[in-house]
Amino acid sequence: MSGQSSALLALLEHPPAAGSRWVVGYSGGLDSTVLLSLASQIAQQSSSRTTPDIVAFHINHQLSPQSADWVDHCQRTAVGMGVEFHTTSVVVGAGPDGPEAAARQARYAAFENFLCEDDILLLAHHQDDQIETFFLRLMRGSDASGLGGMPAMRRVGRALLWRPLLDIPRSEIACYAQVNELSWIEDDSNQELHFDRNYLRHQVLPALEERWPAYRQSAATSMELLRRSSGMLDLALDERLRLMSGLGSRDEPMLDVELLLTESSEQAQALLRRWLDHYGVGQPGRSQLVELLRQLDSADTASLDQTGYRLQSYRCKLYLLPAEVRELPEPGSVAGYLTDRKPLQVPGLGKLSASKTAGEGLRVSPDQRLEIRFRRGGERCRPHERDRTQSLKKLLQEYQVAPWWRDQIPLVYDGEKLVAVADLWVCAGYLPAADERGWMLEWRPPTLTSSS
Repeated sequence: MSGQSSALLALLEHPPAAGSRWVVGYSGGLDSTVLLSLASQIAQQSSSRTTPDIVAFHINHQLSPQSADWVDHCQRTAVGMGVEFHTTSVVVGAGPDGPEAAARQARYAAFENFLCEDDILLLAHHQDDQIETFFLRLMRGSDASGLGGMPAMRRVGRALLWRPLLDIPRSEIACYAQVNELSWIEDDSNQELHFDRNYLRHQVLPALEERWPAYRQSAATSMELLRRSSGMLDLALDERLRLMSGLGSRDEPMLDVELLLTESSEQAQALLRRWLDHYGVGQPGRSQLVELLRQLDSADTASLDQTGYRLQSYRCKLYLLPAEVRELPEPGSVAGYLTDRKPLQVPGLGKLSASKTAGEGLRVSPDQRLEIRFRRGGERCRPHERDRTQSLKKLLQEYQVAPWWRDQIPLVYDGEKLVAVADLWVCAGYLPAADERGWMLEWRPPTLTSSS
């Protein structure tokens, strides 16, 4: 084994945490092929029973005519290394921040769906990627936390993300691949200069290197100093956020708008960025945050759409929500049938579950077939504790259901009779007697969870 191979392998010998699986994000390109090779060698050379299982996970973005061939290549390569292989396909939509951000959002959503508790997701970002990220964020007006670059570790869904090659230049990775005669994919789109990162990589950074050959080291030093400064600032911001942040009625992260607006504009922007950072979402540009704060201060409602999430104000609170569902179920359509065995999950709209009770909840009989539908307009019902029938629209307002949930809330029907509205209330006549069987309903809409 060469000295360089030994040095790169040493990077993986001390993982940041114990994990039952190492899931390598494997695109088939040079960087991820080297990372997969290193991970497989770690597993083969270790005699420890606690050595994690190595899994190659390939995400097919379906953006190239060669996508299917790349899947085949990745599977052959992973199997040849003795590594378990999995793949999934994603659809990359048109996001507000451009195709690169939309692809990234689709990719990380796929990671979160695949990863299990105690998994470690290994990604092959290296020093050159980090430097490119610095300059891209510089052009977007990022603050110190953004200019500090990608973290070596952070939470992603239920797992830990680890970038073991983050301090290694791409030249060393390429040398390892050549010495070990690895085979990898060359994606033609990496040469297309209309993508910001490609333009920076092929046009801007070579010119910088010609003038300042050590620019990578200088930028890396600046990034480290920015991370240290940012770390000290983060402690102060976290203390302030504890006073103004919380969770909404459906576990939506929220901030107190009145407290936020007592801060200066720069401090409020820093608080918003730190808050978003806790949830592992992309950072808006400075001009977007300035406009959001202007709306919060002067308008009845304020909102900001970003790739993968949106910010929305309601009743003096600012909520962090998943990206708006673009294709809601057909109004009045049947989404499925409710049982007490398995929660009904509707993509993008969360899940509705039922657990057995007696004398409370929703009255059910053994032969009952309860349908889940979504609002079509004009529904009426009488909650069991009220003495009159009202429109569902009026009731949702009275129960202070946030506007963004009102069209997505699951309605429980017995035939053509509305018998319950999610877990908010049971309609009159459907509350079980003390000795009757019931189901306690629980609706969990999709929310973003803290990655810290």
